[in-house]
Amino acid sequence: MANNHNPRSTFSRSRDGNPGGCFACEACGKKTRHTEATSGTPYCADCYAEMESANGVADESGVADDAALPSNLSDRIRLATTRSTPPAVLSLLASDTNWRVRESVAEHPSTPAAALALLAHDRRGRVRGGAGRNPSTPAAALATLASDRSERVREPVAGNPAAPADTLTLLATNRYWGIRYAVAENPSTPSDTLASLASDGSWGVRVAVARNPNTAAATVALLASDSEEIVRRAVAARS
Repeated sequence: MANNHNPRSTFSRSRDGNPGGCFACEACGKKTRHTEATSGTPYCADCYAEMESANGVADESGVADDAALPSNLSDRIRLATTRSTPPAVLSLLASDTNWRVRESVAEHPSTPAAALALLAHDRRGRVRGGAGRNPSTPAAALATLASDRSERVREPVAGNPAAPADTLTLLATNRYWGIRYAVAENPSTPSDTLASLASDGSWGVRVAVARNPNTAAATVALLASDSEEIVRRAVAARS
């Protein structure tokens, strides 16, 4: 498929108006200077090369052609991890035969919700875990992943700030302390759920509750007299 997009056309000058001046790369934020190869674009040399590779798969309208996907595994993994890879390309890579590619797509911030919903049912636990960690994953998919057979999938969901309140409340009762800890740390966990975790048998979970900004004052007061000094210190550090 023909590619008509040219990153140069979107940026003709550096931040200070001088084509040869310093600027912050729009992709990675690194301070850099225009080179002969990248002059006229808002990207550093590395990100520009990655953008060109991604644009070779998707055309200007964002439509991707699976025939244009690289046959080399390392190139597909690079596409799946490149910040500037178009969503249409990520959707194609979500069905890749290699689980490492799918895992990278599941963790990518630009992966479309529909592709993440698909990856939430992947046969590989690491891929499902990547979808569980991604804040763009639909709430319904996160709810499904919260009941996954693997603790390594449920734990990322427990720490996902986009997880629905009822999903976090369910995970707060999980037998594995690491999952309860992730819920206690999550800034989206409801205060009543945090209150229930304040009496958790693991002092690590109680420390996370003491540090969570959503913890209610009454719960903090309870933790101030906790039997573990480290929990009491976490409470004192709030003020």
